[in-house]
Amino acid sequence: MNGEFVMLRRSDLDCILRDVAMLAANEAIRLFGKQASNSELSLEREDELWNAKQVGEYLKVSEFTIQNKWSHQRGVPHAKTVGGGDKPRRRWVASEVIEWGKSQ
Repeated sequence: MNGEFVMLRRSDLDCILRDVAMLAANEAIRLFGKQASNSELSLEREDELWNAKQVGEYLKVSEFTIQNKWSHQRGVPHAKTVGGGDKPRRRWVASEVIEWGKSQ
């Protein structure tokens, strides 16, 4: 940065550090192959999008169940379509899945 510096408010710095810590924790979990526990999942961002495998892991059902049965039932969170092209992907909002799971 050639001697340049940026001034940040303490609250902005705290947000940045919290995001970096969450990214580092998620990467460590991924690298070590651990299954995220419910307490770790509650630390995730509310707006995080999960694929069918992640939804299934949280609800303790198979990815097949999420893709082919669960997603077509009434009263369950519906998937959002992400991306376009040849293979749009279905994703669920994590907070909606968690809230629905707790209500069951």
